[in-house]
Amino acid sequence: MISPMNRIKLNVHGGLLMNIECMYELVVRMWLLVYSLRVNKIIHKFIKMESWIWMTFHLYIRIQI
Repeated sequence: MISPMNRIKLNVHGGLLMNIECMYELVVRMWLLVYSLRVNKIIHKFIKMESWIWMTFHLYIRIQI
């Protein structure tokens, strides 16, 4: 009687955790995108090249990790 219910609970819990992690990453990426766009609007002349350098640098770090 115990094992099937526990399995269902574990599966639901694990799925929820995975979904929360994916949602968190999505939210962070959206926020970074909005933030970078806003920064580009505010300090367009200075940031335009630097943002691309920073983004490629950030992607490089992400790949390394």
